[in-house]
Amino acid sequence: MKQEIEIKLDISQDQLETLRNGVFFKEKMAAMKSLRLKNTYYDTDQLALNLQKIALRIRHVQGRYIQTLKTQGSSENGLHKRLEWEWILADDALDGSLLPAEHWPSEIPVAALKAQFCTDFERQVCHFEHVTRSGEVSCIEMALDTGLITVPGQPGSVKISEVEIELLEGSPKAVTEVADILKQQCLYLTPSNMSKAARGYHFLIGDITGV
Repeated sequence: MKQEIEIKLDISQDQLETLRNGVFFKEKMAAMKSLRLKNTYYDTDQLALNLQKIALRIRHVQGRYIQTLKTQGSSENGLHKRLEWEWILADDALDGSLLPAEHWPSEIPVAALKAQFCTDFERQVCHFEHVTRSGEVSCIEMALDTGLITVPGQPGSVKISEVEIELLEGSPKAVTEVADILKQQCLYLTPSNMSKAARGYHFLIGDITGV
């Protein structure tokens, strides 16, 4: 288990080149690698996990399957904090035995879970050190995600176009400072309090219209 601390910044796809040409992003981009991430999110037909602000997914990346559980946290001005667990799986199938009993709602049977929606996106990602204004050295992961959210059997899709700045080690102030630098160099970045999972749920129930 770990606490995930990250900032999400939305950007329209027609402004991606402005972001990429910013001095800070362009400098870090030289060390970026590209990954294809395909995620399937699970819930009951009544969306019981979503009602409790819990997200459960299986991620397929570089030939591996990773089961991830995220519990309710807080979001303010794009800064997200929540508990997170990850487990490597042998195949693309949920393993309910891995779920921590003390954080899993006992009234929700694992057997009732099924695939609800998917996110499929390219991630350009790099790791770097950032020295905060107070002199603390922190390790940061910065990722640019572009892709789609889809619902099996449902027409249309929702576009993904966002920057994630995650704290790997050090002071939470570091992610805020890196976000401020990016926003100064690309005015089109806007803080987002909605995760990809949240957008997937909104699309699933019809609160967001696909294209």
